[in-house]
Amino acid sequence: MFGVSPAFVLSLYGENFTPRNYVQAAKLASELGFQGLQGEIFSLDQIPAWLKGGTLEITKALKDNNLKTPQFVAHVLMDQFSSPEGILKGIERDTLLKLAEIASILPSCSIFTLPLGAWRGGLSEKFDNPKVSYLESLYHFEETIVFILGLLNQYNLKLGLEIPPYSFLGSSQGVNLLCDRLGAPNLGLNFDTGHAWACKESLELIPYRFTGRIFGTHLCDNFGNENLKLPPGEGTIPWKRLLYALEETGYQGSLDLEIRCSALEVKDKYSQALNYLSILKERRSAVHGSN
Repeated sequence: MFGVSPAFVLSLYGENFTPRNYVQAAKLASELGFQGLQGEIFSLDQIPAWLKGGTLEITKALKDNNLKTPQFVAHVLMDQFSSPEGILKGIERDTLLKLAEIASILPSCSIFTLPLGAWRGGLSEKFDNPKVSYLESLYHFEETIVFILGLLNQYNLKLGLEIPPYSFLGSSQGVNLLCDRLGAPNLGLNFDTGHAWACKESLELIPYRFTGRIFGTHLCDNFGNENLKLPPGEGTIPWKRLLYALEETGYQGSLDLEIRCSALEVKDKYSQALNYLSILKERRSAVHGSN
C-alpha cells in the first residue's frame, strides 16, 4: 500500500495545521490514489485541539475516504533529544500519555514514530570529562526510550525511531545497536530514505540490517549532500535496488511518500512520485512472477 507522510499536510497548510486541515488533506490524499495518511502533532499547542474532538473528526474523515494511519509521528518530542539538557530532562509522562492516546484512536495505527532532533551544542557541561558526559547522556537516553516503550506497550503501539543527520544516535546503525542492547521487540526503525541518504548510508543494505524491525517508511529523494525531501526519482537514490531489498526482506508495511513542496505543487509532485514507484514495483512483480 502507498500512503503519505505528514509532509503532505505540512506542504498544504504549514506547521500550524489544524485537525480540520487534516480532514481536508485526507480527502485529497484519497483522490490522488493513496491508501494511507500518517498522523502528526508538530507542537504542544496542537495537542488540545486533537483531544477535544479533533482526533475523532480526523478518524471519521480517514474512514470515509478509505484511508489507514500507517504511523503517528511525534515531531512535538524531537527537541527533547537534540541536546544534553533535553536528554537529561526526559519526557513528561502526561504529554506522552496524551500522544499515545491520540495515536491509538487513529484507524489501524500501530506505530508511534519518534524523530530525534539534530544535535545542538556539545555534551552536558554538568561533567568536566567529555567521556563521562557522553556516557551519562547515553544512559538517560536509553532510560527514556525504555520508559516510552513501556508506556506505548499499554496502547499496543510499537516505537519507530527516525534518524535525521546529526542526531544523537548518528545513523541507522545507532538504532541497530540500541535494539541489540535493549532487546525490545516493539523497538525499530522508521526508514526515512532522505535522512539516510544525506547521512551517506547504503540504503539498499538497511533492510537487510533491520529485517523485521523496519516499522514504517518516509520515502523521499535527494542528492546525498543535503537533507532535501524531493519526489522519488528526482535525486540519486537507487530506488529499484531499494524496493527490491524491502521486498526480499519481507517488509509488508506501507510505502509512504514524504515530499516537501509548495501547496500549489502537492497534487503534481505526489501524483508523479506515486506513479514512479508504482511502475517500479509493477516491473519488479512482473520479473519476480516470471522466475
